[in-house]
Amino acid sequence: MKEPAALADIQLTGDSRGVELQQVGVSGVDMPLCIRRVGRRDFHTWGRFQLTSSLAKELRGTHMSRCMSLLAELSRDGLSELSLTPLLRRAVTSLQASSAQISVDFQYFMEKGAPVTGLRAPMAYTCKLAGSLSRKNARELVSTRAAVVVPISSSCPCSKALAEEGAHSQRAVIKADFVLDPLENWDFLWIEDSIAALENVSSAPVYPLLKRVDEKSVTEQQFGNPKFVEDVLRDAVCLIRTWNKLRGFRVEVEAYESIHAHNAWACHQEGHFLEEA
Repeated sequence: MKEPAALADIQLTGDSRGVELQQVGVSGVDMPLCIRRVGRRDFHTWGRFQLTSSLAKELRGTHMSRCMSLLAELSRDGLSELSLTPLLRRAVTSLQASSAQISVDFQYFMEKGAPVTGLRAPMAYTCKLAGSLSRKNARELVSTRAAVVVPISSSCPCSKALAEEGAHSQRAVIKADFVLDPLENWDFLWIEDSIAALENVSSAPVYPLLKRVDEKSVTEQQFGNPKFVEDVLRDAVCLIRTWNKLRGFRVEVEAYESIHAHNAWACHQEGHFLEEA
């Protein structure tokens, strides 16, 4: 039987332009994602991945099939903590790169009970994990970030003060992006705790399932706890400052105004966020 001819590896052909690329790889990759939680059932969702690495100036292209193999391995093995460093180490070796970066966006579901009846239903929260690893002069530099989007509600203090009856209220979101200490162990319970804590700085949380008595309770909570986006943001910043093991954070609050043709928005960041971004 005739031996097949060797196929050319065009990616490894030389390049003379002298430009080392910082990030090359794959993005928009949808794969199943299993989150392994200590003492509880595994949680299954799906993630949208991006995996990239640096590319040496003398190489023409990267091996995208190796990127996909690494992501498929992660999809099969699952995640047990908020760290992607082990995969990044394998990526740097497999892709013969000096640095690698990964991110995954996914929906995390938590069972949430109504405030009076206690009726429970799943509530979806948009989350993101991201990491980077670089090697230079025998040193390894690692960055780990986690982000959550927390739906809340806000009631306008100005509207309450001006109106003879009622006040305008609306749904809003808190978007929090955290730079985590990569030397610490971070499990997914931290994500759940951070979501629950951030909900409490709003006028009132939002719920997936409410009966009439629950709706009455939430409406009265909103009216009794009016907050501008500035109030929500300042309360969130004061809360996050008490959390240990963070190297930095960025928080946005956006209210989808019910009587205005625009949204209300505020943002604040501290610590190592800028240099880690």
